[in-house]
Amino acid sequence: GIVGNENIAKVPGKTTIIAVNNINNGTLGSNQDGTPADLTNSFYYIANSNNTGAPNNVVYSEFNGFTKVIRAIKKGLTPNTTYHVKLAISDVADNQFDSGVFIKLITGFQDNDFDGIRDEIDLDDDNDGILDSIEGVADTDGDGVIDSFDLDADGDGIPDNIEAQSTLGYIAPGTFSDANNDGVNDIYAGGLTPVNTDGIDNPDYKDTDSDNDGINDTIETNLNLSGLVGLNGLDNNIDTVDYYTDVNGSLNFPSLFPDGDGDLNFGGDVDYRDATFNFPDTDGDGVPNDIDLDDDNDGILDTVEGALDTDGDVIIDSSDLDSDGDGIPDNIEAQSTLGYIAPGTFTDANNDGVNDIYAGGLTPVNTDGA
Repeated sequence: GIVGNENIAKVPGKTTIIAVNNINNGTLGSNQDGTPADLTNSFYYIANSNNTGAPNNVVYSEFNGFTKVIRAIKKGLTPNTTYHVKLAISDVADNQFDSGVFIKLITGFQDNDFDGIRDEIDLDDDNDGILDSIEGVADTDGDGVIDSFDLDADGDGIPDNIEAQSTLGYIAPGTFSDANNDGVNDIYAGGLTPVNTDGIDNPDYKDTDSDNDGINDTIETNLNLSGLVGLNGLDNNIDTVDYYTDVNGSLNFPSLFPDGDGDLNFGGDVDYRDATFNFPDTDGDGVPNDIDLDDDNDGILDTVEGALDTDGDVIIDSSDLDSDGDGIPDNIEAQSTLGYIAPGTFTDANNDGVNDIYAGGLTPVNTDGA
């Protein structure tokens, strides 16, 4: 319970009370009165510098700035005991009385992710798609946020929702919906089965070296972390809002993580999940794609075919033997009918990846000239 009075309006993860001297834009103001100021919490500050809210500011108001939505929580209350919530607004040292408090919700039960399902019956308290029964109550990364509340349980900067899924099979959370009121996003009905890339220790979302190659996942994904987290456990450099409405923050496309050997679409994976550095060789001619001038051996140079996927078959044109999907091989359509030269047995004396019979590459025919 509470003995006496207690101020529960605190900066997340700290004992610091929320006030203009503690949450601000990170610089001392011209009218600073000498009161000790904490300039380290600017992550929670939203500037409204023009005092109008329009056209580029947050809201129509004369406030110079706002805090992000911050949750005041008090645990361990005694059932059937009356507690009183008192709102006290002060204005530091001036007499203009231009401060305010906006109340979003007061509730008597804990709902960590604000999805309307109280934690005791919510199967996924942080909306990351991984059931609480799997995440548990440990604090893997030691950031003060238990894993079932933590959007980045291992603290590597990669959100759990991403690490729990395969790279190419990734399904984004989208707008949260919960038809059966079990607290699990309907798109992950039943919960995700977390991926364990190396198969020898923890699943990726609790493993800072997912492929066990000795290189930290943070390094392999080229993420720049602040080392600071809020209530949801996601690093401030990744987070977009310190709650659970955006479980991946600014990272929404895991297939865009670094892939040094370019093998994601050829049986490999992005670097943090790929312990071997393989150079793909699409056509199996012994010349890796990165130096092969004709990745599919159709006689048309990759520089001509390009990286588009003309027929939408999920094979880029430079690797597609029928780029337009009409059933006629590109090797045939690239040549005139009477002047056609068959590829024969592949030979490549200069190791450039182009069949010697098409040395220099074919110049594709354009019958209609359009």
